[in-house]
Amino acid sequence: MQEIWLTKIDWDDSQPRNVLLRWETFLDNYEHIQKIKIPRWTNFTPWDEVEFHGFCDASEKAYAAALYIRVRDRASNNAPHINLLVGKTKVAPVKTVSLPRLELCGALLLAELINTFIPQFEVTQPVIYKWTDSTVVLSWLRKPACTWKTFVANRVAKIDELDGASGWNLVDSADNPADLGSRGVSP
Repeated sequence: MQEIWLTKIDWDDSQPRNVLLRWETFLDNYEHIQKIKIPRWTNFTPWDEVEFHGFCDASEKAYAAALYIRVRDRASNNAPHINLLVGKTKVAPVKTVSLPRLELCGALLLAELINTFIPQFEVTQPVIYKWTDSTVVLSWLRKPACTWKTFVANRVAKIDELDGASGWNLVDSADNPADLGSRGVSP
C-alpha cells in the first residue's frame, strides 16, 4: 500500500506495471492466509522450565519483532516445546532511515512486546534472551543513551526503560525468525 501511495498518481489513473503485478500477487495469495494455523497452547505451566526468546530484524521496507516461549517439563526428559507468542511488523517510514536505525526500531519494538506480554505469565524470574543480527544495535545498547545523538539516544533510553539494555545477543541473519516479518513472505 505504501508503494502505491508513493507513486503519487491520481485515484482514477492506472498503476505502473510493476506495482500492479505486486498488487495482483498479493491478492492471489490473500486467500491462503486462512490456511495458516498457529497453535494457541504453549504447554506452559508455572512449575516448568520457561525461557522467552525475542528476535528483531529490519529491512528497507519494514522492521519486525517476534517473541517465542520455550517450555521444558522439569519432570521428564522430553524435548522442549517452542511456540510463537506474538509477532509484530511495522512499515519503514517513507522518509529514508538508515538500516542500522531501522534495526534499532526493531529492537525497541521487541522491548515493547517483552514489556507487554511477559508480565502476563506467572513466572517469578523470567529468563529472557533478546536476539538481533545487528552488531551496530548491540554496540549502541552497550553504552549509555547520553552517548548518542537524539534518534539513537531516545530509542536506547526507551529500550533500557522498558526491559533493560542488557541481555542482548547476536544471532546469525539466516537463523533470525524476525527476518520473515521484516522482508515479507507469501502465505
